[in-house]
Amino acid sequence: MKRTKIIATIGPATQDPTIIANLIRAGVNVFRQNFSHDIPEMHTKRIRNIKKQAKALNMPVAILADLQGPKIRVGDLSEQGMDLKRNQKVILTIKNPEKGEIPIQYKSLPRDVSFGDILLLDDGKIELKVFDKNDFSIKAKVIVGGILKSFKGINLPTASISAPALTAKDKKDLELILKEGVDFIALSFVRSADDIIQLRKIIEQNKGSKPSIVAKIERHEAVENLNEIIKASDAIMVARGDLGIELMLEKVPVIQKEIIKKTLGI
Repeated sequence: MKRTKIIATIGPATQDPTIIANLIRAGVNVFRQNFSHDIPEMHTKRIRNIKKQAKALNMPVAILADLQGPKIRVGDLSEQGMDLKRNQKVILTIKNPEKGEIPIQYKSLPRDVSFGDILLLDDGKIELKVFDKNDFSIKAKVIVGGILKSFKGINLPTASISAPALTAKDKKDLELILKEGVDFIALSFVRSADDIIQLRKIIEQNKGSKPSIVAKIERHEAVENLNEIIKASDAIMVARGDLGIELMLEKVPVIQKEIIKKTLGI
């Protein structure tokens, strides 16, 4: 039996039962359902189709439900976006924005950041540095500019967000996930073992399936608390996309090797 498994993310282009069957024949071992997208009914349909095709082919196939987790994003901007220039001073606000201000969806962001913290927008393409704040807004200087479009992500490589790893949406999705009996649940934006423990409590309360927990390592806090996260989890996912934004990109290969070494050792 091969130890390395193939994980395939299933979406609109691959959800047809015939395509699912072909993917299983081609060697897919695990189907990942991304709960950041689509309606619950669609996830239920896909999970059942995967199980049906795997049974028909008499081949063992696992299902991984990937929870969305807390999303920190800018709000709705004009269609052309905002052209942020180097050294420009900008205001990010949780209130209704005035002209030229950047709306933010995560209401606790002004409380979570401190003077001098770095904000990375749109997968790190745009960099801001905080120089002032209050309970409702953040004042920042543009270090690296660019065109900022609606609903782009915000990363905080020098700060920690206070939002729980399990959001209200995640808990609602968990009801469906546990009912349908998937094999793995991936927890996004893990910071410490406490995040894993909270999820495991919900799973243990379920009378039916008891999926294994996959901790996604994608925040700088997770790297700092790696040992305790590994011990609390059943598996580890190196989420290099966000990790490469949270940390210096050149550090990611080294950290990835460290994560693998520690995971195998523990």
